[in-house]
Amino acid sequence: MNYEKMLPTGFQSLDGLLGGGFHGGDLHVIAARPGMGKTLFALQCTAGMAKNSGKKMCIFSPGMGRNHIKQIFAELCNRDNLLLDDTAAITISQIRTRLAGITDLGAVAIDDLGLIHPKDGAYPQNASSANEIARELKRIAREFDIPVVCTSRLPRSTDNRRDGRPILTDLEEISGGLIQDADVILFPYRHAYFDPVEADPGSEIIVAKNRYGGCGSLPFHFDGRIPQFSEEL
Repeated sequence: MNYEKMLPTGFQSLDGLLGGGFHGGDLHVIAARPGMGKTLFALQCTAGMAKNSGKKMCIFSPGMGRNHIKQIFAELCNRDNLLLDDTAAITISQIRTRLAGITDLGAVAIDDLGLIHPKDGAYPQNASSANEIARELKRIAREFDIPVVCTSRLPRSTDNRRDGRPILTDLEEISGGLIQDADVILFPYRHAYFDPVEADPGSEIIVAKNRYGGCGSLPFHFDGRIPQFSEEL
């Protein structure tokens, strides 16, 4: 393992399990049902990489408000490290072209997979096109030798389980290729989402795939007032 390519997220438990952080040349997927905080966790990891490396982070977010992202990023890191692109209906080729013009690029975050177009005029409405996008995101990670972070929604069928706890095969309904091409797959999971009566502030980051070591569940805390994830060490 080349530790020089590792960018720490700042979450010690997660970085430890992944061998030091997010790895250059790898595709990292953060997937969850709506309301679990996948975008927030992706932003926190990206801000952590910026803070620990001093490099620029490019965030493509076709579906999330520009001001909201800037606010979250500014609270966690120097906003000068943020390059934000909220172009609607962005394509893989457009992402690749825009990255080519950035110097001192540290990592890329994309929110989310379902809003990326494989090419002009084509929308990823089926598993085949989603597989194509996953493949291209992996290629981008290798071409630029940077971590690529991409969020994805999990299917509604996940809610059919009593506790709604996600498992790796849930992603097959979205893209089997995503499971194959991703090097790391993380599932943010909030207890209170499925048991609001207890209002348990506890949460987990489930490491469902990890090419560099073991998998498992890491205890976290979610504060909805800020909002922010913090690890329980």
